[in-house]
Amino acid sequence: MIEATGPSFDGRRVYLVDGTTITLAPEPVLRREFPSASNQHGVGVWPVTLLVVAHELSSGAALIPSVGAMYGERAVSETALARDLFVQMPADGIVMADAGFGFFAVAWDARQTNRDFVFRLTESRFTALRRRATIVASGENWTTDSHTWRPSEKERQSHPDLPPDAVLKVRLHEIRIHDTLTLFLVTQFRRQAAALIAEPPRRMSFKSTWTTFNIFLWSSQAKDSSGWRAKYRQALQMATQDKLPNRPGRSFE
Repeated sequence: MIEATGPSFDGRRVYLVDGTTITLAPEPVLRREFPSASNQHGVGVWPVTLLVVAHELSSGAALIPSVGAMYGERAVSETALARDLFVQMPADGIVMADAGFGFFAVAWDARQTNRDFVFRLTESRFTALRRRATIVASGENWTTDSHTWRPSEKERQSHPDLPPDAVLKVRLHEIRIHDTLTLFLVTQFRRQAAALIAEPPRRMSFKSTWTTFNIFLWSSQAKDSSGWRAKYRQALQMATQDKLPNRPGRSFE
């Protein structure tokens, strides 16, 4: 089903990740694997399963869900289940998710499988990250910051498997849609420009790349999705010229 539709973004597949719960038949084996919810009145009858699913944007088709227990000793979180989905996506797949997945550990897992991502953040998390970020571009209704994202102490306690030097170079986007809706996003553009010319991302000038991105993509509005894709490809091609010069002793690895 996925292959029967065209890619949704610049020749690449975008996968929307989200979680849900379902109740199962009260069979003994299911109740052992997926304990029921409980409250002050006791334990419920219906086993509860937590699912995290990735839907491919163009076709709407779902990948095989990642399944775990919602309650009990073996309960797992949505963010932990998301890891199994990333490896099902193609190598150039883009992970998109709402604020429930906007955590360092999820972004780290996505990058360890070489998947790009765009996650929505809660306003409080976005504000906390921006305190240590550097603004690189802005417009009438938007700003973009460069940030070196590191896990908080709380996240390290929740995810002890994170390496001590875990760090992500990301961009923070604040986009005001209208008076009552502002998007707070975290994502990664320089990497794609570098890939087009088979260079490591650090070879690309961050400032120059974002200047190109700003001029070619944000300076005027496209009328439809095909127009936006054309503008993005134009910006990406121009950004391939934003390489840093060769200097003695400089390494881009």
